[in-house]
Amino acid sequence: MDSLTRVFLLVPVGLYNFFGWSPESVYGVFVEGAVVSYMEDTLVVAIALLVGVPLLMALRKLPAFRSLP
Repeated sequence: MDSLTRVFLLVPVGLYNFFGWSPESVYGVFVEGAVVSYMEDTLVVAIALLVGVPLLMALRKLPAFRSLP
């Protein structure tokens, strides 16, 4: 959601003027947001692997899910 705000509202609509930010500070917000977004994506993948794989293995043991490949 924050990336959509940065891309579609902050610059095109001029929301940065409302906050009184300079173009240099907007650049910093974009760079910081990009780094944080990649960290969030990595965290989501790691948690999905740690939780998802055991969950799928447990579901395969249920009779209703035995027919799944």
